[in-house]
Amino acid sequence: SRIEFFKGMRRFISNFTLNSANTILCGDFNCHMEGHSIDKSTKILKDILKYMEFIDVWQGKMEILMVIRGVTQQILQKVV
Repeated sequence: SRIEFFKGMRRFISNFTLNSANTILCGDFNCHMEGHSIDKSTKILKDILKYMEFIDVWQGKMEILMVIRGVTQQILQKVV
């Protein structure tokens, strides 16, 4: 199950990394990180990200794109 996988992943990362600042975790974990469909496995993954001080670069990228989109729309409204 995803829950067991995430628990094992946390143990592995804790046991085999010297410094989480130098750790890159890649993959599609097939979890909705926001919204109504958050389940127990998502909560475990969020705990891992927080505990290890990892960042979700995809989420950060999407937030930047939303800001750019909003600024672009404001500019277009002034021009039109």
